[in-house]
Order: sequence, then structure tokens, then C-alpha cells
Amino acid sequence: MADLSAEREPQSRRPQYVMTLWRTAGGIWQGRLKSLHDGAEQLVGDLRDLPSVLAAVPDKTGSDPKENHA
Repeated sequence: MADLSAEREPQSRRPQYVMTLWRTAGGIWQGRLKSLHDGAEQLVGDLRDLPSVLAAVPDKTGSDPKENHA
């Protein structure tokens, strides 16, 4: 089996967010996104909305906004 670890870029930055997920009785994945920078939390009503939620979060680290990771 191929060694995939060599293909990954080393992660030099700490995570910016943590997310807690749960599944509703209706089968929709929801979550709470928490900033590790300032502790701010945001409810994500549907996991499919996560990319737009992250795009709307202001970048407080001074890094390139295209490199936001969850």
C-alpha cells in the first residue's frame, strides 16, 4: 500500500475552529462552530451551509482568507 503521509503538506498552523456536530431526528446534520481565537460560537443549521458560514466569518488571524480551515 502506498504511503500517503508523504503527499500531505505539513500543518504549520494551529486549528482556527472546532465544531460539534449532531444529527436531528429529521436526519439533518447541524453543528456549533467555535472560534479558538476568541471563543465566539455560531450555530450551523445545516452542515451543507458550512462553506458559506466560513466565508462570512471575518479573518482575525491576518492570514490569507482563501486558506481558512475548519
